[in-house]
Order: sequence, then C-alpha cells, then structure tokens
Amino acid sequence: MQGIGYGDASQVLSDRIRWARALLAQLIDRGREEGWVPGTRTPLAADPRAIEDEIATRLESTLSTPIIVPMEWLALRLELSGPELAALWLLSCVEVSPALSRLAHALGTADGPELSLQIVRQLIPLNDLSLDSLERRGLIELTDDHDRGHHRRTLRASDRVVAVEIKVVVA
Repeated sequence: MQGIGYGDASQVLSDRIRWARALLAQLIDRGREEGWVPGTRTPLAADPRAIEDEIATRLESTLSTPIIVPMEWLALRLELSGPELAALWLLSCVEVSPALSRLAHALGTADGPELSLQIVRQLIPLNDLSLDSLERRGLIELTDDHDRGHHRRTLRASDRVVAVEIKVVVA
C-alpha cells in the first residue's frame, strides 16, 4: 500500500491502530526480555517506525485527495509537535480499539490498565513542555497527583479527542 493515498479517515485510523499495536508489542517484548513484563518473548511482527513511514508516505500521497483526517487537522490547527501528535494517536488508539486496550493492560499500572506517564514516555519522546501543552488544551487527561511517581500517574486521551476518532470508526 505504500505510495497509495488514503481513501478516507478510517483507513488512517486503521493504520494508526496497527502502528500503536507494533509500538506496544515492541515495549512488551523488551519488558519480557528484561523480566519486568510476565510471559515469553514473541517475535515482533511489525516495526513501528516502518509503519509510521508508510503512514507519512500515504498521507503525503493523500494531499491531492480531499479527505479530512480529524487528528491530522487538529495537529495542523493547534501546531502540535510530532511527539504531541504521536502521543494523541497512541492514547486515542488505545481508547478506540478493544485489542489495543487489552494489549496496553500488560503495561498498565498497579491501579489499572491505563498507561502510565513513564510508559508513554518510553514509547513517545514527550517532554514536560509538550505534556503541559496537551493537558492545558484539554487534549489529554493526566492524574494530577504530583506526589505520585511517573510510574503511577496515568495518562489518557480526553473524551473529546476520542469522540473525534470514534466518529471516524462509525462513519
């Protein structure tokens, strides 16, 4: 599919879910290898960087096609950085895909399956400035107990960001 533009926003979401699955699987496999995630290491089926490159190529090919990808539009409108957009995609995909929610459960906190700030930062190079910007704009929800360590502070896409992606899924 590389080099072929997207026909609609649901195709972008499908590829982003595939990217998020590869990203989470890669960290889970590393955790299994290092002994901090239970289970046996499995061969990684896909490289998240290759999928991200494919998405970028397809998005570039889509510029001539008049489709609107809500998350990409949001990123342009709000001038989000690459890591900020990647974090929103990851967190949104976990919210809209039951399979990814279960996969994220392997990396969840002791308090539940939500991804911790520590795990998200292992997956996406998100600095404090970007994190604050996303939270201030209401794009993410972060447990506000600053006395908790990063491994216990959970992070999720806000309901309004997820609602945009759910509209894409059901449209």
